[in-house]
Amino acid sequence: MAMFVHIAPAEAVSSIRRAGIKVPKGRDGVYLTPRTANYVISHQWLRELKRGSRSRNLVAVDVRLPDDETVLVGHYSRAHERMSAAEAIALMMGEEDPRGFQAYLERPVHRREIHRVRRVSQVLGWRYWPQAHGNRPCACPACLKRGEHFGRRIVAKYGDGR
Repeated sequence: MAMFVHIAPAEAVSSIRRAGIKVPKGRDGVYLTPRTANYVISHQWLRELKRGSRSRNLVAVDVRLPDDETVLVGHYSRAHERMSAAEAIALMMGEEDPRGFQAYLERPVHRREIHRVRRVSQVLGWRYWPQAHGNRPCACPACLKRGEHFGRRIVAKYGDGR
């Protein structure tokens, strides 16, 4: 059985335990990250998802899928490949830099496939893009949303990006 991690709002825990992970409106599947021995890589999406979430706390939902379950896998900025869950984990573990990789399950996750729900550190992972650390932030209106933390400082320091 292949293990994956889904990051979800803490407010949804009771619903997830009761009915599984539902497919969000406008989508046809659920995003997952392969569970690896590297804790940071398995939970790498936490900070980026938290940046755009209304929830103050996110939780990790461990999902157990059959090895032959078909998923789409790849780097978020490139085309994804269709392969088995076991192959997806092997592909990610074989990458030199697995940051930014994700899996996409084209169906809801059933309650019986949920292994456990757990709290995780809220400061894991990357923001903006995996290699963003040390790079100048983009201050254009498309990248820097209204009300974002330190938005005025970024615009004052780098201009508005137009």
